[in-house]
Amino acid sequence: MSSKTPQPSNPATTSQVTPESTDKDGDIAMGGIEDPKEITVTEALKVAMPDRFTGNRQELETFLLQLEIYFQFNQDKFNHDADKSVWAASYLRGEAAKWIQPYLKNYFTNLSEPKKRLYPTQTIFGKFDGFKKEIRRVFGNINELRGAESKIYGLKQTCQQSGTLWNSGGT
Repeated sequence: MSSKTPQPSNPATTSQVTPESTDKDGDIAMGGIEDPKEITVTEALKVAMPDRFTGNRQELETFLLQLEIYFQFNQDKFNHDADKSVWAASYLRGEAAKWIQPYLKNYFTNLSEPKKRLYPTQTIFGKFDGFKKEIRRVFGNINELRGAESKIYGLKQTCQQSGTLWNSGGT
């Protein structure tokens, strides 16, 4: 019993690609079907405005992320970091608005003489990172801060532990 493995048949001959069978881009011509036209988006993408922030600690990081998204898609509207901070401040309500109000007043009162601004005002409106740092300091998650502090305190070594490590060569 000899079994022969079937051999594939010879494929049918196909026409060769020649310069005459290609289009202007060098692609195979598709029998009169034109290449698709380029799609150009002429309207800018619209991103939702951030929610208002009232001082609720659980909502702060969401608010800051919404601001970052808005700024990313609207870079042409904010020439300076101070513009971002002032614009972000306009979305503060309640306790958050009460917190920012004296700094806004100080900022606008001293527009022509920025060196007269209070240090916290300079921090908040100098760089947007300063705004984020200060609003987190005031309205950030206290439990997150306390958790980080307790981890730091847990890293402290006692004098005896330090001496033991020193005498054992650090192992």
